Amino acid sequence: IAIGNFIHYLPHAQWLVMRNPFTATTAKDIASFELEQEKEQTQEEASKQRKGIFQRVTKKHKQQHQEHEQPTSAAEEIDRKHPLRHILEGASIFARHRKEKKQRRREEKKKRQQQQKREQRAGSEGEEKEVDWKKWKFAMSDDYELSAGETSMVKTFAKRILDKTETYTVCPASSDDAASECKENEKQIASLSEGTPLPNRPFQERVDSVAWGGLVNKESNSWWGRKNAKDSPKKISSQSEGGRLLTAYLKIMKWPKDMYAKYPFRLCAKGCDAEISILHTLEWREKFQPWCVSPSAIKFNKEGFIYTRGHSRAGPKARLKAASDKSIDLKKVGHSMVYYRPGLASPSTDPELYSRAMVNTLEQAVSDSLLRNDGTVGRFNVVMECTG
Repeated sequence: IAIGNFIHYLPHAQWLVMRNPFTATTAKDIASFELEQEKEQTQEEASKQRKGIFQRVTKKHKQQHQEHEQPTSAAEEIDRKHPLRHILEGASIFARHRKEKKQRRREEKKKRQQQQKREQRAGSEGEEKEVDWKKWKFAMSDDYELSAGETSMVKTFAKRILDKTETYTVCPASSDDAASECKENEKQIASLSEGTPLPNRPFQERVDSVAWGGLVNKESNSWWGRKNAKDSPKKISSQSEGGRLLTAYLKIMKWPKDMYAKYPFRLCAKGCDAEISILHTLEWREKFQPWCVSPSAIKFNKEGFIYTRGHSRAGPKARLKAASDKSIDLKKVGHSMVYYRPGLASPSTDPELYSRAMVNTLEQAVSDSLLRNDGTVGRFNVVMECTG
Protein backbone atom coordinates (compact mmCIF):
# COMPACT_ATOMS: atom_id res chain seq x y z
CA ILE A 1 0.00 0.00 0.00
CA ALA A 2 2.82 2.37 0.84
CA ILE A 3 4.51 1.74 -2.53
CA GLY A 4 1.21 2.31 -4.34
CA ASN A 5 0.58 5.59 -2.58
CA PHE A 6 4.14 6.69 -3.33
CA ILE A 7 3.71 6.03 -7.06
CA HIS A 8 0.30 7.74 -7.08
CA TYR A 9 1.46 10.92 -5.35
CA LEU A 10 4.89 11.09 -7.00
CA PRO A 11 3.86 13.60 -9.76
CA HIS A 12 2.38 15.87 -7.12
CA ALA A 13 5.56 15.63 -5.06
CA GLN A 14 7.64 16.58 -8.08
CA TRP A 15 5.42 19.55 -8.67
CA LEU A 16 5.75 20.62 -5.02
CA VAL A 17 9.53 20.52 -5.31
CA MET A 18 9.68 22.49 -8.56
CA ARG A 19 6.95 25.02 -7.80
CA ASN A 20 7.53 28.52 -6.55
CA PRO A 21 7.01 28.43 -2.76
CA PHE A 22 5.77 32.03 -2.77
CA THR A 23 2.77 31.36 -5.11
CA ALA A 24 -0.54 29.81 -4.13
CA THR A 25 -1.31 26.27 -5.25
CA THR A 26 -4.46 25.87 -7.41
CA ALA A 27 -6.17 23.02 -9.28
CA LYS A 28 -5.37 24.85 -12.52
CA ASP A 29 -1.64 24.67 -11.79
CA ILE A 30 -1.89 20.95 -11.14
CA ALA A 31 -3.78 20.42 -14.45
CA SER A 32 -1.21 22.42 -16.44
CA PHE A 33 1.61 20.38 -14.88
CA GLU A 34 -0.11 17.13 -15.88
CA LEU A 35 -0.64 18.47 -19.40
CA GLU A 36 3.08 19.21 -19.73
CA GLN A 37 3.86 15.68 -18.58
CA GLU A 38 1.55 14.28 -21.28
CA LYS A 39 3.20 16.45 -23.96
CA GLU A 40 6.62 15.16 -23.00
CA GLN A 41 5.41 11.58 -23.20
CA THR A 42 3.85 12.24 -26.64
CA GLN A 43 7.09 13.74 -27.93
CA GLU A 44 9.05 10.74 -26.69
CA GLU A 45 6.65 8.36 -28.45
CA ALA A 46 6.88 10.36 -31.70
CA SER A 47 10.67 10.27 -31.48
CA LYS A 48 10.58 6.52 -31.00
CA GLN A 49 8.22 6.17 -33.97
CA ARG A 50 10.53 8.19 -36.22
CA LYS A 51 13.42 6.03 -35.18
CA GLY A 52 11.25 3.01 -35.94
CA ILE A 53 10.59 4.26 -39.48
CA PHE A 54 14.30 4.69 -40.08
CA GLN A 55 14.97 1.18 -38.78
CA ARG A 56 12.22 -0.28 -41.01
CA VAL A 57 13.62 1.46 -44.10
CA THR A 58 17.15 0.23 -43.46
CA LYS A 59 15.92 -3.26 -42.58
CA LYS A 60 13.81 -3.50 -45.75
CA HIS A 61 16.70 -2.28 -47.86
CA LYS A 62 18.99 -4.87 -46.28
CA GLN A 63 16.50 -7.67 -46.92
CA GLN A 64 16.16 -6.72 -50.59
CA HIS A 65 19.93 -6.96 -51.10
CA GLN A 66 20.12 -10.24 -49.25
CA GLU A 67 17.51 -11.77 -51.54
CA HIS A 68 19.45 -10.84 -54.68
CA GLU A 69 22.91 -11.81 -55.79
CA GLN A 70 26.02 -10.13 -54.51
CA PRO A 71 26.68 -6.74 -56.14
CA THR A 72 29.46 -6.60 -58.67
CA SER A 73 29.97 -2.90 -59.37
CA ALA A 74 31.20 -0.13 -57.11
CA ALA A 75 27.91 1.76 -57.49
CA GLU A 76 25.92 -1.23 -56.31
CA GLU A 77 28.30 -1.70 -53.39
CA ILE A 78 27.78 1.91 -52.34
CA ASP A 79 24.03 1.50 -52.74
CA ARG A 80 24.10 -1.57 -50.52
CA LYS A 81 26.07 0.14 -47.77
CA HIS A 82 24.02 3.39 -47.88
CA PRO A 83 20.29 2.58 -47.78
CA LEU A 84 19.23 6.24 -47.66
CA ARG A 85 20.74 6.96 -51.06
CA HIS A 86 17.45 6.21 -52.84
CA ILE A 87 15.52 8.49 -50.52
CA LEU A 88 17.93 11.38 -51.02
CA GLU A 89 17.95 10.94 -54.80
CA GLY A 90 14.14 10.86 -54.90
CA ALA A 91 13.93 13.99 -52.77
CA SER A 92 16.44 15.73 -55.05
CA ILE A 93 14.44 14.82 -58.17
CA PHE A 94 11.18 15.96 -56.58
CA ALA A 95 12.71 19.28 -55.51
CA ARG A 96 14.10 19.84 -59.01
CA HIS A 97 10.73 19.03 -60.57
CA ARG A 98 8.94 21.53 -58.34
CA LYS A 99 11.54 24.17 -59.08
CA GLU A 100 11.16 23.68 -62.86
CA LYS A 101 7.37 23.74 -62.56
CA LYS A 102 7.47 27.06 -60.69
CA GLN A 103 9.87 28.42 -63.28
CA ARG A 104 7.50 27.44 -66.13
CA ARG A 105 4.57 29.09 -64.36
CA ARG A 106 6.54 32.30 -63.92
CA GLU A 107 7.50 32.30 -67.60
CA GLU A 108 3.90 31.67 -68.71
CA LYS A 109 2.64 34.44 -66.46
CA LYS A 110 5.26 36.78 -67.87
CA LYS A 111 4.24 35.90 -71.44
CA ARG A 112 0.57 36.54 -70.65
CA GLN A 113 1.39 39.91 -69.14
CA GLN A 114 3.47 40.84 -72.19
CA GLN A 115 0.66 39.71 -74.51
CA GLN A 116 -1.87 41.81 -72.59
CA LYS A 117 0.40 44.83 -72.83
CA ARG A 118 0.79 44.32 -76.61
CA GLU A 119 -2.99 44.02 -77.02
CA GLN A 120 -3.55 47.18 -75.02
CA ARG A 121 -1.04 49.04 -77.15
CA ALA A 122 -2.58 47.58 -80.32
CA GLY A 123 -6.06 48.62 -79.22
CA SER A 124 -4.92 52.18 -78.51
CA GLU A 125 -2.95 52.45 -81.77
CA GLY A 126 -5.65 50.78 -83.92
CA GLU A 127 -3.48 47.82 -84.94
CA GLU A 128 -4.87 44.33 -85.55
CA LYS A 129 -4.63 41.99 -82.58
CA GLU A 130 -3.12 38.53 -82.89
CA VAL A 131 -5.52 35.92 -81.47
CA ASP A 132 -5.22 32.15 -81.58
CA TRP A 133 -8.79 31.25 -82.47
CA LYS A 134 -8.19 27.53 -82.03
CA LYS A 135 -8.35 28.13 -78.28
CA TRP A 136 -11.81 29.72 -78.64
CA LYS A 137 -13.73 26.52 -79.31
CA PHE A 138 -17.19 28.06 -79.04
CA ALA A 139 -16.30 31.12 -81.10
CA MET A 140 -15.21 29.17 -84.15
CA SER A 141 -17.29 29.27 -87.32
CA ASP A 142 -19.09 26.25 -88.72
CA ASP A 143 -17.30 26.95 -92.00
CA TYR A 144 -14.45 24.61 -91.14
CA GLU A 145 -10.85 24.84 -92.31
CA LEU A 146 -9.76 21.31 -93.20
CA SER A 147 -6.59 19.57 -94.22
CA ALA A 148 -6.07 18.36 -97.78
CA GLY A 149 -7.00 14.80 -96.86
CA GLU A 150 -10.18 15.86 -95.06
CA THR A 151 -11.21 18.11 -97.96
CA SER A 152 -10.74 15.20 -100.37
CA MET A 153 -12.91 13.00 -98.15
CA VAL A 154 -15.71 15.59 -98.12
CA LYS A 155 -15.62 15.86 -101.93
CA THR A 156 -15.73 12.09 -102.30
CA PHE A 157 -18.63 11.93 -99.86
CA ALA A 158 -20.61 14.53 -101.86
CA LYS A 159 -20.03 12.63 -105.12
CA ARG A 160 -21.19 9.36 -103.56
CA ILE A 161 -24.40 11.02 -102.38
CA LEU A 162 -25.18 12.43 -105.83
CA ASP A 163 -24.49 9.07 -107.47
CA LYS A 164 -26.64 7.23 -104.94
CA THR A 165 -29.58 9.56 -105.50
CA GLU A 166 -30.02 8.40 -109.09
CA THR A 167 -30.41 4.76 -108.04
CA TYR A 168 -33.57 5.45 -106.02
CA THR A 169 -35.65 6.71 -108.97
CA VAL A 170 -38.29 4.05 -109.71
CA CYS A 171 -41.62 3.67 -111.41
CA PRO A 172 -44.80 3.69 -109.31
CA ALA A 173 -45.11 -0.09 -109.64
CA SER A 174 -41.57 -0.53 -108.17
CA SER A 175 -40.86 -3.42 -110.53
CA ASP A 176 -38.09 -3.96 -113.03
CA ASP A 177 -40.55 -4.68 -115.83
CA ALA A 178 -42.41 -1.45 -115.30
CA ALA A 179 -39.23 0.59 -114.94
CA SER A 180 -38.62 0.59 -118.70
CA GLU A 181 -42.27 1.27 -119.57
CA CYS A 182 -43.15 4.25 -117.37
CA LYS A 183 -42.50 7.81 -118.50
CA GLU A 184 -39.90 10.07 -116.96
CA ASN A 185 -42.48 12.36 -115.38
CA GLU A 186 -44.22 9.35 -113.80
CA LYS A 187 -41.18 8.13 -111.90
CA GLN A 188 -40.91 8.48 -108.14
CA ILE A 189 -38.19 8.47 -105.50
CA ALA A 190 -38.28 5.28 -103.46
CA SER A 191 -38.51 5.67 -99.69
CA LEU A 192 -35.48 4.52 -97.71
CA SER A 193 -37.67 3.78 -94.68
CA GLU A 194 -40.18 1.72 -96.67
CA GLY A 195 -42.71 4.54 -96.50
CA THR A 196 -44.58 6.55 -99.10
CA PRO A 197 -42.54 7.33 -102.25
CA LEU A 198 -41.67 10.95 -103.00
CA PRO A 199 -42.27 12.87 -106.24
CA ASN A 200 -39.35 12.73 -108.61
CA ARG A 201 -37.46 16.02 -108.48
CA PRO A 202 -33.84 17.05 -109.15
CA PHE A 203 -31.56 16.69 -106.14
CA GLN A 204 -30.80 20.43 -105.91
CA GLU A 205 -34.51 21.24 -105.88
CA ARG A 206 -35.06 18.73 -103.09
CA VAL A 207 -32.32 20.12 -100.83
CA ASP A 208 -33.39 23.72 -101.48
CA SER A 209 -36.91 22.91 -100.27
CA VAL A 210 -35.72 21.75 -96.83
CA ALA A 211 -33.77 24.84 -95.77
CA TRP A 212 -33.43 25.54 -92.06
CA GLY A 213 -36.59 27.19 -90.78
CA GLY A 214 -38.27 26.74 -94.17
CA LEU A 215 -36.55 29.88 -95.51
CA VAL A 216 -36.01 28.62 -99.04
CA ASN A 217 -34.81 31.93 -100.49
CA LYS A 218 -32.03 32.49 -97.93
CA GLU A 219 -28.62 31.12 -98.85
CA SER A 220 -27.47 31.51 -95.23
CA ASN A 221 -30.17 29.04 -94.10
CA SER A 222 -29.53 26.43 -96.78
CA TRP A 223 -29.45 22.85 -95.48
CA TRP A 224 -27.22 21.70 -98.37
CA GLY A 225 -25.06 24.74 -99.06
CA ARG A 226 -24.03 25.37 -102.63
CA LYS A 227 -20.43 25.73 -103.63
CA ASN A 228 -19.45 29.37 -103.16
CA ALA A 229 -16.32 30.47 -105.02
CA LYS A 230 -16.38 33.84 -103.24
CA ASP A 231 -15.43 32.24 -99.92
CA SER A 232 -11.83 31.77 -98.88
CA PRO A 233 -10.06 28.84 -100.59
CA LYS A 234 -9.33 27.46 -97.12
CA LYS A 235 -13.04 27.15 -96.39
CA ILE A 236 -14.86 23.93 -97.24
CA SER A 237 -17.85 25.92 -98.56
CA SER A 238 -15.69 26.99 -101.54
CA GLN A 239 -14.46 23.45 -102.22
CA SER A 240 -17.55 21.23 -102.27
CA GLU A 241 -21.33 21.16 -102.54
CA GLY A 242 -22.91 20.72 -99.12
CA GLY A 243 -19.49 21.17 -97.56
CA ARG A 244 -20.60 22.41 -94.15
CA LEU A 245 -23.23 19.71 -93.70
CA LEU A 246 -20.97 16.84 -94.77
CA THR A 247 -18.03 18.12 -92.74
CA ALA A 248 -20.18 18.31 -89.61
CA TYR A 249 -21.37 14.73 -90.20
CA LEU A 250 -17.85 13.37 -90.78
CA LYS A 251 -16.53 15.14 -87.68
CA ILE A 252 -19.27 13.56 -85.57
CA MET A 253 -18.49 10.15 -87.07
CA LYS A 254 -14.73 10.72 -86.46
CA TRP A 255 -13.82 10.71 -90.15
CA PRO A 256 -14.54 7.05 -91.09
CA LYS A 257 -12.15 5.90 -93.78
CA ASP A 258 -14.57 3.29 -95.15
CA MET A 259 -17.54 5.71 -95.26
CA TYR A 260 -19.62 3.20 -93.29
CA ALA A 261 -22.14 4.07 -90.57
CA LYS A 262 -23.99 2.11 -87.89
CA TYR A 263 -26.87 3.36 -85.77
CA PRO A 264 -29.16 1.67 -83.24
CA PHE A 265 -32.12 2.10 -85.62
CA ARG A 266 -33.89 -0.01 -88.19
CA LEU A 267 -32.32 1.47 -91.30
CA CYS A 268 -28.66 1.16 -90.26
CA ALA A 269 -28.91 -1.20 -87.29
CA LYS A 270 -26.57 -3.63 -89.04
CA GLY A 271 -24.56 -0.91 -90.75
CA CYS A 272 -24.99 1.00 -94.01
CA ASP A 273 -23.15 3.38 -96.31
CA ALA A 274 -22.73 6.90 -94.95
CA GLU A 275 -24.54 8.47 -97.93
CA ILE A 276 -27.72 6.61 -96.96
CA SER A 277 -27.71 8.48 -93.65
CA ILE A 278 -27.71 11.86 -95.42
CA LEU A 279 -30.36 10.81 -97.95
CA HIS A 280 -32.58 9.38 -95.22
CA THR A 281 -32.31 12.68 -93.29
CA LEU A 282 -33.26 14.52 -96.49
CA GLU A 283 -36.32 12.29 -96.89
CA TRP A 284 -37.28 12.89 -93.23
CA ARG A 285 -37.06 16.66 -93.65
CA GLU A 286 -39.18 16.51 -96.80
CA LYS A 287 -41.92 14.51 -95.09
CA PHE A 288 -41.81 15.76 -91.49
CA GLN A 289 -41.14 19.44 -92.33
CA PRO A 290 -39.80 20.39 -88.87
CA TRP A 291 -40.24 24.12 -89.56
CA CYS A 292 -44.03 23.66 -89.59
CA VAL A 293 -46.23 23.45 -86.51
CA SER A 294 -49.94 22.60 -86.27
CA PRO A 295 -52.57 24.47 -84.20
CA SER A 296 -52.84 21.43 -81.91
CA ALA A 297 -49.08 21.57 -81.23
CA ILE A 298 -49.33 25.28 -80.43
CA LYS A 299 -52.15 24.54 -78.00
CA PHE A 300 -50.15 21.72 -76.43
CA ASN A 301 -47.25 24.12 -75.82
CA LYS A 302 -49.43 27.00 -74.58
CA GLU A 303 -47.62 27.10 -71.22
CA GLY A 304 -44.26 27.30 -73.01
CA PHE A 305 -42.48 24.17 -71.84
CA ILE A 306 -39.98 24.86 -74.65
CA TYR A 307 -39.45 27.99 -76.72
CA THR A 308 -36.69 30.07 -78.31
CA ARG A 309 -36.14 33.73 -77.54
CA GLY A 310 -33.20 36.08 -77.91
CA HIS A 311 -29.57 35.13 -78.25
CA SER A 312 -26.39 34.97 -76.25
CA ARG A 313 -23.72 37.64 -76.05
CA ALA A 314 -21.47 38.02 -79.06
CA GLY A 315 -18.30 35.96 -78.91
CA PRO A 316 -14.75 37.37 -78.77
CA LYS A 317 -14.20 36.90 -82.50
CA ALA A 318 -17.28 38.89 -83.42
CA ARG A 319 -16.46 41.61 -80.90
CA LEU A 320 -12.94 41.94 -82.27
CA LYS A 321 -14.26 42.26 -85.83
CA ALA A 322 -16.81 44.83 -84.71
CA ALA A 323 -14.02 46.90 -83.15
CA SER A 324 -12.40 47.36 -86.59
CA ASP A 325 -15.58 47.22 -88.73
CA LYS A 326 -18.27 49.62 -87.52
CA SER A 327 -20.85 48.14 -89.90
CA ILE A 328 -21.09 44.95 -87.78
CA ASP A 329 -24.03 45.02 -85.41
CA LEU A 330 -23.27 42.92 -82.32
CA LYS A 331 -27.00 42.61 -81.61
CA LYS A 332 -27.33 40.37 -84.66
CA VAL A 333 -24.64 37.85 -83.73
CA GLY A 334 -24.32 35.19 -81.04
CA HIS A 335 -26.02 31.86 -80.46
CA SER A 336 -29.78 31.47 -80.19
CA MET A 337 -31.31 30.81 -76.77
CA VAL A 338 -33.68 27.90 -76.10
CA TYR A 339 -35.59 27.71 -72.81
CA TYR A 340 -36.74 24.26 -71.71
CA ARG A 341 -39.06 23.69 -68.72
CA PRO A 342 -39.72 19.94 -68.57
CA GLY A 343 -42.00 20.19 -65.55
CA LEU A 344 -44.75 21.91 -67.56
CA ALA A 345 -45.41 19.05 -70.01
CA SER A 346 -44.97 15.31 -70.24
CA PRO A 347 -44.30 13.25 -73.37
CA SER A 348 -46.66 10.58 -72.05
CA THR A 349 -49.60 12.97 -72.56
CA ASP A 350 -49.14 13.11 -76.34
CA PRO A 351 -45.78 11.88 -77.66
CA GLU A 352 -46.40 13.18 -81.19
CA LEU A 353 -47.27 16.74 -80.19
CA TYR A 354 -44.48 16.78 -77.59
CA SER A 355 -41.82 15.76 -80.13
CA ARG A 356 -43.25 18.11 -82.77
CA ALA A 357 -43.03 21.09 -80.38
CA MET A 358 -39.43 20.22 -79.41
CA VAL A 359 -38.22 19.63 -82.97
CA ASN A 360 -39.89 22.79 -84.23
CA THR A 361 -38.28 24.90 -81.49
CA LEU A 362 -34.79 23.51 -82.14
CA GLU A 363 -35.29 24.00 -85.89
CA GLN A 364 -36.21 27.65 -85.36
CA ALA A 365 -33.21 28.13 -83.05
CA VAL A 366 -30.75 26.82 -85.66
CA SER A 367 -32.45 28.87 -88.36
CA ASP A 368 -32.29 32.07 -86.30
CA SER A 369 -28.61 31.55 -85.50
CA LEU A 370 -27.73 30.91 -89.16
CA LEU A 371 -29.74 33.89 -90.33
CA ARG A 372 -28.03 36.31 -87.94
CA ASN A 373 -24.52 34.92 -88.55
CA ASP A 374 -24.65 34.80 -92.37
CA GLY A 375 -24.84 31.02 -92.43
CA THR A 376 -21.56 30.40 -90.61
CA VAL A 377 -22.81 29.55 -87.09
CA GLY A 378 -25.89 27.41 -86.43
CA ARG A 379 -25.52 26.76 -82.71
CA PHE A 380 -27.87 27.44 -79.82
CA ASN A 381 -27.67 27.47 -76.03
CA VAL A 382 -30.25 25.66 -73.87
CA VAL A 383 -31.38 26.98 -70.50
CA MET A 384 -33.15 24.25 -68.51
CA GLU A 385 -35.49 25.36 -65.74
CA CYS A 386 -36.54 22.49 -63.46
CA THR A 387 -38.61 24.50 -60.97
CA GLY A 388 -41.86 24.21 -62.94
